[in-house]
This record gives sequence, structure tokens and C-alpha cells, in this order.
Amino acid sequence: LSEFENSPAFLQKVITAQLGFDYPEDGKVNSTAVASRLDEIRRFDFAFVNESERPSFTQADIDGMKERMKANWLTVENTLPDNRLEGKADGNETELALMCLEYEYFNSKYELSQDKATNFFEDEQVISEITNAIQQFSFDSATESTFPPCTRKEDQQPTMAQAQTLVKDVLPKSLFTSTSKPMAVPGGFIVKGNSKADDGDALIASIDQQLSRSSLREKVTVCYVSDFTAFVTENADEIDIDSIGTVLFVGGPDIAREPKKVMLSAASAIGIGTCWYLSLYPFLLNPNLAKRVDEQLALVDAGMPADLSWLTDLSFPLFATFVSIQVLHELGHRVVAVFNDIKPTFPTFVPSIITGVTSIVTSFKEPPKNLQALFDFSIAGPALG
Repeated sequence: LSEFENSPAFLQKVITAQLGFDYPEDGKVNSTAVASRLDEIRRFDFAFVNESERPSFTQADIDGMKERMKANWLTVENTLPDNRLEGKADGNETELALMCLEYEYFNSKYELSQDKATNFFEDEQVISEITNAIQQFSFDSATESTFPPCTRKEDQQPTMAQAQTLVKDVLPKSLFTSTSKPMAVPGGFIVKGNSKADDGDALIASIDQQLSRSSLREKVTVCYVSDFTAFVTENADEIDIDSIGTVLFVGGPDIAREPKKVMLSAASAIGIGTCWYLSLYPFLLNPNLAKRVDEQLALVDAGMPADLSWLTDLSFPLFATFVSIQVLHELGHRVVAVFNDIKPTFPTFVPSIITGVTSIVTSFKEPPKNLQALFDFSIAGPALG
């Protein structure tokens, strides 16, 4: 039902025509009736067909179908008109033949005729709806490739009413003049327009200031980005990269990645463990040290006390050095985060059997204010350690 209701109008017209329903002029289709009919056909339940319209088959028809089944469908695996038919027939060859005959009959009955198809696709309104649906699909795809999945949290997406409030009440008081209505995309809306600010930072600061005074406070997030929809227009091949405009992306209040504290904590614990393993491994490659370890392990097997503290004394400086490098790396990120008002999450040690720790991963509790802040944050870690 939801799939039908969310499908484009032109597709609803095609489906209702296929099922024999009349498409109302006001476009208000009885979605429940259509969805029920589709489900009945899916289950091969044609009880809705009047007895006078139901097909009747002679014994010759049934025998002919059996021959066709033996000659074609049943000689090759899974080549019945619909593989569910064999299961419903429960091994009865005559019943299967009857069901195949009914399947063919109703399949042809509910197939969209050439005349109807021609009428549909000559209708200017239908053509317009198809074009709009294709364009919307292109916009949705462009949005999904531009913004990460965390920006598309279903329970936090803004409503059209909120987007319209932003355009009517907030943006006019900011440094942005909208030139389009809010366009729905995955995760929220995009608004095209012109900025009067000196740069993106000044524009977002102005919008955030107005948002804090409006009913949309802590309900939406506004991002200022290059117009990614420019690449899905008809003249995309002729676009000059330097002349691409900008748009506002209006998302929910929280577009940061969801924290997975338990999983990340477990990964960090394993990462510390593999760091320790890495600090031991070089010493175990030394034959003399490896022999001493074997001697101590033999004492353990014999039930006697063993002493491996000397191995810890040797490996701990290497372990401390390796962890210190990672801490310095993270400290570089944190220092820049303070200066740029970035709120990073707690770092996660990513374990590695080969190198001890692959890296340290840090996410954000909220997006950085601009690309420069993101770059500075990113480069500060490797620069320090």
C-alpha cells in the first residue's frame, strides 16, 4: 500500500489501468483497493473475477498444456511461468496444468494493452510527470552521493512546513535570497538562491543567528554547499565548474554519525591488546630470547613458578613509544578542534594483527563549520605524530 501511494502519479495511472480500475479525474485513487487487488493477483487468488468472466478449459486444453509443460517448462529447471505455481499444485499434474492455463489467461487479461499504453504516453501530463519523476530520482541520487547516510535519519528529517517556514521567516532576515521553493531530497530539502554574505561562514552565522530566534531552533540544520544538482540537468555536459552556484541543504537537527559506544570501546580494547602484541613480537624473533621464553613456559607446564617479567621490561618501552605516538597524533586533532570549535568524539583504536594499530578514528558530534576547519583538523594529527 505504501509503495503504491509513494509511487509517481503516472505509475499509479498505469497500474490502475492494468487492474481495470478507472483513474479519477481528481487523482484520488482508492489505494487500498488497488493494493488489495495487487496482493490477490500475487497470490493467484482470482475470486474477485465474476463467474461469468472466469475462463473454462476443456480436457483438450488441459492435455495440450501438459504436453507443453513436458516439452518446454518441465524439461529445464525453473522455467514455469511462475515457480510458485508448482508449489501450489502440490505435485498434481492436472492441477498444475489448470493453474498454468489460468495464469496465462489472467496475465493476458491484466496486461496493459498497446492502445492504452499509446494513450498514456501521448498524454502531455503523463510525459511531464515521467520527466519530473526522472529528475527527482536524479536529484535524490546526487544528494545521496554528496551527503553521508548519517544525514538521512528518517526520524529527524524536517517537514515541508518547517522548510517553508525557513524560506519565509528565516532566510529573508539572513543574508540569503531564495529563488526556489524547497525541493525534497533524501534527508531533507535543498533551497536555491543567492548569498549576500562575503563568504559561506558569514552566511551560515547569519542563518544560525536567525534560527536561534525562530520556532525552528534546534529543529533543523542548514548547510551551505555547491549546487550538486547542476550535474543532473539537461545541459550538465556544458557546465563550467567555476560557475557552479550554491544551495542550502536543510537537514534534521542531528546529522552527525550515530555513536556506537559499546562496539567502539571493544575495538579500542582490542587495539590496545594488539599494540602490546606488536611490542612483544620483535623480541620473540630473537632466537636467544625465544629460547628463554620456551624455558619459562616449560616450567609452567611442569607446575613450577615462571618469571617473564624480564620480557615485559624489554617490551614496555616499545609499547609506550607506540602508544605515545598515537596519543600525540590525537592531541594534534584536539588542539585544532578547540580553536575551530569542533566537537570530536572519543578516539577509537583500530586494531591490526600486522602493525598493532591501523590508526585512530575520530568522528564528530556535529559537522565542522567549513572545509578549512575540517582540513586543519585532519592535517593536525599526522603533522604532530
